[in-house]
Amino acid sequence: MTNLDWSSIIAAAKDIWWIVSVPLTVLVGIGMFFLRSQFPTKEQHDAQTQTLQASIKDLRDHVAVNERAIEQRVGKIESDLRQLPDRQEVQALGDRIGRVEKEVATSVETVRGVEKTVTKIDHTLGLILKHMLEKSP
Repeated sequence: MTNLDWSSIIAAAKDIWWIVSVPLTVLVGIGMFFLRSQFPTKEQHDAQTQTLQASIKDLRDHVAVNERAIEQRVGKIESDLRQLPDRQEVQALGDRIGRVEKEVATSVETVRGVEKTVTKIDHTLGLILKHMLEKSP
């Protein structure tokens, strides 16, 4: 083996090359056919592209409809917020409610006093009526 020179190595490679190249070419051809089956054809690609574009258009339309609906809802909320009372109005309303509560409490106490008075008058009138009924023959 040490006596081999480059020319004998190249000659051996040429002899072997013819034997190796045929199966290698067949394997490359089979590989190419396999890879060809793994990728979509132009028609398949165009069909998928059209499907995707239609889907994107549908999504765009759906988003636009939802966007308009959201804008309408936000507009309604903003108009409702403009109609809400501000801080001073709420504070004035709280003060007014406080005054009304005090007046109601005062009225309740007055009504209780009147109720007690009416109860006493009713009791007195009952006693007078009883006395008059007992006295009459």
